[in-house]
Amino acid sequence: GSRPFMNLNAASRGMLVSTSDVWSDIPIDRLNGNHDVVRLQPGEKIARILGLPTAAFRGKSVDIVCRWQGKGDVWMFGTPVKNSRATSNTSLQFTWVPNGRESPSLMYGNIDAANPIRNIDCREKDADPDALFDPTFLAGVKQYKTIRYLKWMPGAEANSEVTWATRTKPGDGLIFGYDSIPVEYMVELANQTKTNPWFTLSWNADADYVRRFATYVRDNLDPSLVAYVENSNEVWNWGYPVTHQLLREAKAAGLYPADDNIAMWYRNGQKSGEVMDIWASVYGASNKQRLVRILALQSAWAGSSEVVLKWNNIATKFDAVAIAPYFDATFTPGQFPTQAAADAYLANNAKAQIDGTIANVKVHKASAAKHGLRLITYEAGQHYTSPDEDRQLDFIQRSPKMGDLYSYYLTQWRDQVGDLMVLFADYGGVSRYGSWGMQEYIGQPLSEAPKANAVDLFSKSYLR
Repeated sequence: GSRPFMNLNAASRGMLVSTSDVWSDIPIDRLNGNHDVVRLQPGEKIARILGLPTAAFRGKSVDIVCRWQGKGDVWMFGTPVKNSRATSNTSLQFTWVPNGRESPSLMYGNIDAANPIRNIDCREKDADPDALFDPTFLAGVKQYKTIRYLKWMPGAEANSEVTWATRTKPGDGLIFGYDSIPVEYMVELANQTKTNPWFTLSWNADADYVRRFATYVRDNLDPSLVAYVENSNEVWNWGYPVTHQLLREAKAAGLYPADDNIAMWYRNGQKSGEVMDIWASVYGASNKQRLVRILALQSAWAGSSEVVLKWNNIATKFDAVAIAPYFDATFTPGQFPTQAAADAYLANNAKAQIDGTIANVKVHKASAAKHGLRLITYEAGQHYTSPDEDRQLDFIQRSPKMGDLYSYYLTQWRDQVGDLMVLFADYGGVSRYGSWGMQEYIGQPLSEAPKANAVDLFSKSYLR
């Protein structure tokens, strides 16, 4: 639901299209060190699936210009493409006529290996050719104080092996790399919007990568901003490969043979502490106020904070404990056949869910405070799902009562906890598996987005 970069190709997915029209990921042996495709078999093609322009999210047509360097055959493919025409050997223009959320692809083939297609840039015909970020996206980011870059650092969730030599760099042909969006772009966004960045590093990032990443952030982030740093993401979540690796490492080290869960938590504290030691050494005593070292723990297990923090002096390596205190429920088919039924549920049930969540949070907060640490969230908000039916989630998520709940939730957090709350997430549609976005798409009016409207009103009322 978002469009961060002006270049619609910036975070696009690259696909290899075979001679039999089978689409697959681009093999790494087809790429050079800048992630540009330099080798294709006769008849093979590359498809770059473009991101949606801001106007298209609102169903409006817009003229797009694509420019590139290198030699090869380049054309557009897809239903939204109308009136496509070449304007030079290295540019083309077309009108994007929205067809729902369908994205067209910029296609190329018959490339010159010595002068491959590269530096592809597609944006609105009248857009600033030098702008990195979309102005609407920038305006959305500026309303917040801190931005967690989890989805811009996919190496954390994929548990990728990451080195500085193979990292994704500005100007690479695929900038949404297996490790992250380039750190240069994340720091640039933080600086432009005056927001604190929160980085989630891959568990398997080597020490050299961690040190160089930290050094870049220290030297280039606006000194008035604070860097929040977390090692991996939800290491307790068995849906992620990191959790399985972490348990293997804990067993190999014999950290707590009597209980796998505790052994896993100990290993989390141990390895994350090592990563934070690198950041602390890079920043040094003179810059320590510009750094927040985070130990993320499981919100549902209120006792996890004390189990980890009291072990082996781990608490001294961190500045804050972070949890994800969602208020949640799973709905059965037909539970809310009308908007009125959904409204009644939210009005009569959800505040009690929030109260229970906050009570659990206070246990974590007491433990963190005991060890001299802050208690913050790495994610927060509602977590309503309906695995067998979408329609009732439309009623739930778009109800004005949802806005009332967010106002209550934020107020209870402010009054009983009083530190940073990171909400998940900025944009995203309604889905049976989780409807996370404050807004369903970039540019959505606040009058149609009850969660975002409540956050906006809370911020203007209490935080400015």
